[in-house]
Formats: sequence, C-alpha cells, structure tokens
Amino acid sequence: MVVKIFANLLITTGTVFARSLAMAYKQAIARAESGGAQTASDLLKGGKVNAVMSTMEAKKILGLESKTGITIEDVTEKYDDLLETNKPEDGGSLYVQKKIMGAKICLENELNNGKEI
Repeated sequence: MVVKIFANLLITTGTVFARSLAMAYKQAIARAESGGAQTASDLLKGGKVNAVMSTMEAKKILGLESKTGITIEDVTEKYDDLLETNKPEDGGSLYVQKKIMGAKICLENELNNGKEI
C-alpha cells in the first residue's frame, strides 16, 4: 500500500515537473523571439542591461511598437498624452501611470545612450 502511494506521488511529481519545464522552455523561446535574447547577449558582452523594462515592452506601453526612428519628442508626446488620459483623479490607474513613467525613462535612456530604437 505504501509503495503504491509513493509510486503515485512520484509519477504525479514527475508529470508536474515535466509540464513546468516544457512551459518554461516555451516562454524562453517566445522571449528570445521578441527581443529578450538581445539583453542576454548584452549581459554576456558586459553591456548595461535595463532590469526594469525592456525597450520592446516600453515601446508597446507607449504605443510606439510599429514606429521606427523614434525621437525623444515622440516619447515625450506619447508620455504626456497617456499620463493625461490615465489620471487617477479621473478614474485612471496609478499602476498604469507607473508603467508609462517607466517606459518613458527606459526609452529616454536608450536614446540618450545613442541607440536607435
């Protein structure tokens, strides 16, 4: 009886572990395809990595993902519009405002470092 329970526990644990490993692998592939691999290569080269937010995520938050040749003026314009739209006093979200601020800082840092985004 104890052996049967132990065997069932072992099989269940193994199944959960295998599913978790497969899911983590799929997420790693998706991140690599969406630009996450770039930060890993930057880290290996000793480059600076933005641990707060990726450039791709920042562009999505500000609605600039399809635009090329982004300038600081573009970032500031989108930032001001989104911040005004998401005022907590008017029912907006403080969380969303923080994400918008983080996106602006991330993109400004990239542009100030001479990177084209």
